[in-house]
Amino acid sequence: MSTGQEFALSFKIDSGTWNTNDVRDWSDPVMRTEGFVYFHQKFTSVPTVIVSLSSVDLSHDYNCRVRVYATNINLEGFTVHADTWEDSVVYSCGISWLAIGQ
Repeated sequence: MSTGQEFALSFKIDSGTWNTNDVRDWSDPVMRTEGFVYFHQKFTSVPTVIVSLSSVDLSHDYNCRVRVYATNINLEGFTVHADTWEDSVVYSCGISWLAIGQ
């Protein structure tokens, strides 16, 4: 059913990658790694940010446990996190991100 109304939606989309090697050496694995990602373009409202795991280098001697997420999202960018727990050893972790907003 059509109501005869048209809506014009304009969104800005930005994307990129980040790696724990950007902020620490792979030979120094830690349980929590974070860094700030700057957007390539300006948003006029705080965008929605989606992050996903794109690569991981880990020790085969332990279970694979990795959590990636974004916090502190603002008009300039966001803080990206790559965490592990228990006895997992993550040498590096690659993250892909997507920001959608106006």
